[in-house]
Amino acid sequence: LTWSGAGMGGVLGQAGQDLSLSMGSHDLGSAGAAAAAVQLVNSFLLTKHVEARDAVEYMVAAAAKSFHVTVSFYSAPGGRGRKVTVRGADDQETQPDAFLLISSSVVSRRHGEAAAPEMAKVMQTAIAAESRTGASGGSVAAVVRNATGIEGVLLVEAAASADTPAPDTSDQSLAMALQLVSLTLSERLENLHVQSQQEGLAKALDQVIVSLEQVCANGGVNADAVDAARQMIPLQLLKGGVKSDHAVLWSYDSPSDCLIVNGGKYDGRRMPARGSSLGQVAKSQGEVIYVPDVDTSTWYNKTLDERMGVNAESTICVPVAHAKPELEEELISIVQLSKLDRESSFHHFDMAAAEALQTSALPVLVQIRDLILDVLQHERQRDAVHAFVSRLSEADTVTALTQMVELEVVGVMDCERCSFFFLDDMQDEIWAPETSTRPKGICLRMGEGLVGHVAQMAKERLAAVKDDDLDHESNHLAACVLTTNDPPSCPYWKGDVHDGFVTRNVMTLPVISGGKNQRLLGLIQILNKSRSFANTMYRRRRSVECAGAVMGPTSSGGNDRNKGGGFTPADEKLMQLLVQGVGNFLERQLVEMMWTKARMDESAAEKDAKASSQFMDEYYNPPGAGHGQKTVYNAVCLLAKSLTPKPARSQVEVVDDNRELMEDLDAPSKSDVRQWYVDYWALSLEEEFRLVRQALHIFDVSSEIEVPASSLSRFFRKIRSGYHDLPYHNFHHAISVVHYVFLLSYTAGVSASMSKTDLFAIVIAALCHDVDHRGRNNAFEVMTRSDLALRYNDSSPLENHHCARVFETAFSGGSQATCNIFEELDAEAYAVVRQRIIAGILSTDMKCHGDHVRLVQSAGASLRPRDDGQGNTDSQFLVELFLHAADISNPVMPRASSERWSRAVAEEFSLQVEMERDLGMPVTVFMDGLSDPIKAAKSQLGFISFVVRPLFDPIFVNFPELFEPQRSLEENQQAAKDIAEGHPRA
Repeated sequence: LTWSGAGMGGVLGQAGQDLSLSMGSHDLGSAGAAAAAVQLVNSFLLTKHVEARDAVEYMVAAAAKSFHVTVSFYSAPGGRGRKVTVRGADDQETQPDAFLLISSSVVSRRHGEAAAPEMAKVMQTAIAAESRTGASGGSVAAVVRNATGIEGVLLVEAAASADTPAPDTSDQSLAMALQLVSLTLSERLENLHVQSQQEGLAKALDQVIVSLEQVCANGGVNADAVDAARQMIPLQLLKGGVKSDHAVLWSYDSPSDCLIVNGGKYDGRRMPARGSSLGQVAKSQGEVIYVPDVDTSTWYNKTLDERMGVNAESTICVPVAHAKPELEEELISIVQLSKLDRESSFHHFDMAAAEALQTSALPVLVQIRDLILDVLQHERQRDAVHAFVSRLSEADTVTALTQMVELEVVGVMDCERCSFFFLDDMQDEIWAPETSTRPKGICLRMGEGLVGHVAQMAKERLAAVKDDDLDHESNHLAACVLTTNDPPSCPYWKGDVHDGFVTRNVMTLPVISGGKNQRLLGLIQILNKSRSFANTMYRRRRSVECAGAVMGPTSSGGNDRNKGGGFTPADEKLMQLLVQGVGNFLERQLVEMMWTKARMDESAAEKDAKASSQFMDEYYNPPGAGHGQKTVYNAVCLLAKSLTPKPARSQVEVVDDNRELMEDLDAPSKSDVRQWYVDYWALSLEEEFRLVRQALHIFDVSSEIEVPASSLSRFFRKIRSGYHDLPYHNFHHAISVVHYVFLLSYTAGVSASMSKTDLFAIVIAALCHDVDHRGRNNAFEVMTRSDLALRYNDSSPLENHHCARVFETAFSGGSQATCNIFEELDAEAYAVVRQRIIAGILSTDMKCHGDHVRLVQSAGASLRPRDDGQGNTDSQFLVELFLHAADISNPVMPRASSERWSRAVAEEFSLQVEMERDLGMPVTVFMDGLSDPIKAAKSQLGFISFVVRPLFDPIFVNFPELFEPQRSLEENQQAAKDIAEGHPRA
């Protein structure tokens, strides 16, 4: 007897050899058992089984038929599928030490019934024996064991069929035949488990990719993106191999002691964990619980099922945990799997599959889901902070400012009350004015109560920083935050200052000015986390470092004052962002007022100084100190307007109507639009104009659209003079975009299918797409409330401005010096050209990048224009796509051009960061530190990997003609990688 099967040859071959040798001295009956075993194993190996249940049932039935005996398969105590705690009617684990029937050749036997004592003894002997077999009283047992543990025990019982004598257990051939069968079955079961794990991991990875694409496709942080992340775990992965009628994933939030539904119809619904069965599972040490009958179990509480509209008859609860080391926490989720039919019950293999969920791909998928939600939550919080800070400028008095801050913080933090205190350095007091929500003003001495203690602590720390006793770069705000979820236990707590208000939990933070010379401006205190607060982070604390007697307990368990849950570390981080915004705002407004005063005439300066004096007077004096409530802040944001860059002298040209720049397009020149490399910085005015004309000429625009040469040259020079002397967003960039929007569409063959109006529009849009750019991004324009941000309601202010400048320039100049390049177009053609130009320029806003990537990746071969028979084509999409691609085409240019553009981008970003620091604004992180070549290279590498390649790779796939820019992209990416890794090429 020989075996050559991979993975089974060694074990089964030796067993077969031993079986052959033992048969030599036995009678024909023994040889018959061996032959039956060989035939059975061969038949089994040739049979495909999808699930472990099928393999076991097949082997039991086939063995009984082959050996003409009764064969059963039992689960062993502590074996696979038996680590589940079964909660019966008496709230105790059911038969933990029994051998339970899984499958039998006797169909009348019931699944789950315990083996008779004599049978259990035989099976226990087999488990203890080195040979994995045991025999007694006419019964033979063989253990099915593999790398995952004991799968179960095969048992040949003493009772035989009617026409066959009982098995002779003194004959070892039957035992060895059964051992061969058990080895075969164990190998098959192990393979099925491995296969199941691999399939689960593959599905999990596929789901992660799909979910990330959905999040990106939803345009960043919005409700759709959050929903896509929360729904990323499909039902199939949630169930694993468990055959259940209903499955739900719960998350446990320990601060509020609540369970939260994840995904499905009731996504986000919160249920109290206290008193619930699932709450006990969440707080257990990873124990899987099976309740065979929820109606008779005293352990199971059906309240959660009823609230979910589920009528479960039996249920399995599987706790799934993954660590979060940086927070010293463990995130807990619970998979609840239920049967809804009383006639149907969970099988042994369902228990085994439930156990496997804890070590499957599911915990990893849950962790990835939570990480994505963390990122989305952070982005959403950042947007909330920006919106919060932008609204502060609407306040014109200290009272209005105080009330606005308090109401906004209550809304963002979902707490019951917020108090905004100011610092009076002269009187050494902390005070808060009277507002509509606070009937009486508050005035406290420094060091008095929680607020006074935090103020004193912050002042001492900032003083130590000035004396160089502490690191200037440390987060001093975080070090001075005081949070307690049990105020009476804190020695600085002096009781509630508002009549009838009971404080359950409190957080107090100092408001510190930004910049290098930090100073204390005030404090913000929030009270009572709302009971309805929906936190997306579900945590069980492993360890909590408390401030002992100073802080008091931070957990929420068992404290009646804290029934609504307490403030969490995530709340502290969000509040720090809000407080930083308030501090930066207050400090920045003082600077802005001084700047505004310096630019006013003498009479206006006196008036402004008076307003500033009123502000300072009210700011530093609490109510009741003899000063009335006066108007304090009415400054407007003039910074963006004042800092508009001047046009470059080298780019300001005197318009000479007699000089039309009509250079011969076929003459040799440095500006050949058909070449991939052009030195934009070396081109003369004539050569720049020649490149634009050459693009229009090769596109054959003049065959359908008449553009007067004199109008085109005047329009060109006016647009050219509208670009500023900036490191990157200058006229050289405009010419490079004209060059690449032509060359990409022309080389790809797309332009041959586009109309002349579309081609004319795309060239003009490329030329004008950044005209009058100020050198700062849209976020800066919005944050500084610039004239463009106000004019265009914070919606793509720069791109809207560029669009407007195109048509303002075209319609300027009068009849004798017209710049109107559209004058010969009829109404229909002009409408199309205007639509294409506006949509094309607006599409260069990077907020549209995700949509472009999604569309180009899904379009495939349909990127080429096609007509639907009604005159509608894909031309608008192609105009937007190729204009956006040309706008970010620096990395697909030849190395020399790409490297110079990278330095220009880094320089312009650094100028914005410097301006943000001067204004006390939050610094744009990805723009900071780019003077360091390695950091700049890493930034360029990230831009290529996560912005450029997702757009260009599908373009290259669909248009193999673009092999030249594809080669340049690979070269530039490798060069950036070499620099980032510290070994740049010569």
